[in-house]
Amino acid sequence: MINKKIILNGEIKSSEETRSIISALSTREILIRNGGFIFNFSLKDTTLSFTVLPFFINRQRTHHYDIHLSEAGKCILYGFVNSNKTVTILFKSTSTSYVNGFLPGMAELFRKNYVILAIFMIKNGFQKTYPLDIVTKNLLEESKLFKNIPSTIQQLAEQKEYSTPND
Repeated sequence: MINKKIILNGEIKSSEETRSIISALSTREILIRNGGFIFNFSLKDTTLSFTVLPFFINRQRTHHYDIHLSEAGKCILYGFVNSNKTVTILFKSTSTSYVNGFLPGMAELFRKNYVILAIFMIKNGFQKTYPLDIVTKNLLEESKLFKNIPSTIQQLAEQKEYSTPND
């Protein structure tokens, strides 16, 4: 994973700041206090953008449409770090990426982004044993992005063999 720039919550952060924020997402006390987290993720060229919000801010529920990625590529992943210590990672389909199946070349891009997101989270202190929730596993199975459906963030980061739907 070669990235020249990492934008976290709209700003370029140091390695230490990035690690502090990402590792906190899987810290039990912080997770419970915030009711979980929502996030959006994208790669554009050599820029990785990751924006995260707590589920609740001033007792108001946050939403993915509240999140703006300063550098968004063709593939946007969005998800949740749930208070039950599972992770949801879904893809946002657009008319240029998915219409009743991945458009040419897009499956590879989505696979790459899923793996890079998992590697980024683990590298920055997120607990690698966190399971992917049933919604994520069902989406990955139905979309046929991977031959072997991962069960944890670690297994997602280790994906090497891909199926080739519509590539």
